[in-house]
Amino acid sequence: MPQTVITAYTLRALMTCPRRVWLDRNGEPDAAVEVAPDFSNRGLEHEKAISAAMFGPVQTVPAASWPEAAAATQDLMRRGVPGIRGAALESTITFSQTYTVRGRVDWLRRVWQPSRLGRWSYEPIEIKYRAQLQDEDKLQLDLYIWLLQNVQDGQPSGWFWLGHDESGGPAHQIEHDYRQERLFAVLEQAADVLQAADAPPIFLASHCQICRWRAACEQTASASRDITLLPGLSRMTWEHLHREDIHTLDQILSLPPEALKRFKGVGQTRAHEFHTFAQAAVHSRPVQRQPLPEILRQPGIMFDLETRLDSGLPWCFGWQVDGQPATAAIIDPYCEDDRLLLPDGAQVMVAADSDEGWRLLAETAQKHPGLLFHWGGFEMGVLRQTAPPDVVDALQGRLHDLNKTFKKTCVLPVRGTSIKKVAPYLGFRWPPGATALTAWADYNAWLKDNDRDALARACAYNRADVEALTIIWRWLVDSSLP
Repeated sequence: MPQTVITAYTLRALMTCPRRVWLDRNGEPDAAVEVAPDFSNRGLEHEKAISAAMFGPVQTVPAASWPEAAAATQDLMRRGVPGIRGAALESTITFSQTYTVRGRVDWLRRVWQPSRLGRWSYEPIEIKYRAQLQDEDKLQLDLYIWLLQNVQDGQPSGWFWLGHDESGGPAHQIEHDYRQERLFAVLEQAADVLQAADAPPIFLASHCQICRWRAACEQTASASRDITLLPGLSRMTWEHLHREDIHTLDQILSLPPEALKRFKGVGQTRAHEFHTFAQAAVHSRPVQRQPLPEILRQPGIMFDLETRLDSGLPWCFGWQVDGQPATAAIIDPYCEDDRLLLPDGAQVMVAADSDEGWRLLAETAQKHPGLLFHWGGFEMGVLRQTAPPDVVDALQGRLHDLNKTFKKTCVLPVRGTSIKKVAPYLGFRWPPGATALTAWADYNAWLKDNDRDALARACAYNRADVEALTIIWRWLVDSSLP
């Protein structure tokens, strides 16, 4: 039977979610859903740029398979080449059983320090886009230093290269403080998790957004009505609840709100939020917190926008006047038409720049009374940062964050209050595969190749956001919540 493998990724994941480590080894493969990578790949591009500036063109260690990469790394180290990119290092460690430990290093840099290899040895360098170190980074470099020790003898120095300066090199070069006891403690913890019969408990948090087990964990948590579904639940409170043997929303509901205040991090407001959400989830129905203000029952304009990933300027404005189809306006400085008919039958307005786009929205708002509903604080921030001053003056007093009102008004038996959570509960669906990132990519396909099908997909995504707002607003107006 092959040895269990512990990697640098295992240790990084363990710091945030032991359950992910257990599932990677023991979970049902069909339950994992690979997360689409961010096509900007800022971290990888940063590493390439820093590498080019500091080392120049080099050959990366082959990665067709791990054994091939490890063998190539050993060969390059024995030959004493100046730098090795993507070095594959491996060793073993024994606790209750023996484990294979692997790491793939950004860079190994040759230094003239005698070792088992000869008159030289190597030290590891980790290149990070961000300017601040995380505990996971330190643990990762601990691992690489330990692996190198086993190859060449002697403890090498390790380095972090953070950010970038005007010349293209790293803004900060920080020597690492190696702590073997820290590494071994986490390696042993990883071994315990990997060999455990049952998965660690679920704690849903921001790190779940990029985890392939996210859907499986959310499904398991929903089925068991796990306390991790509670809105705003901190790890400190979650741990305290577990120590008190409270694991389900049914148990939360069985306690009066005042009793919940004894748990760490839970005050008066949070206690009532927990209790109300538990009521909605256990009984599978919305719960009203307070009546909808009368002014919000009056028809208005639903408003949503999409912004560029490079500059933050709007590239698409979407709005819907009550009772009328949704309208979209895109930014294209080179298009000679002020309107385009798309393959799906929809029309889109065209503006030369974002200022003109804002004025198109302002003209619509001038013709129709009522509030401009949006979801979250994003639209107000973009308005103030990018719109002409006269448009800001005309619109900012009319913008209303419907998400904020929704959270004050009611609680749904779903985790989260993003529009992508609320609208589907009410029966609304976005076009399959449509996201803000795919819409941005489709918009760029239009700018580059005049691809009207791509533009239709981009505008359909924005139109769906606007229509989702309308669905939610009408539900709030029409609902008689218990």
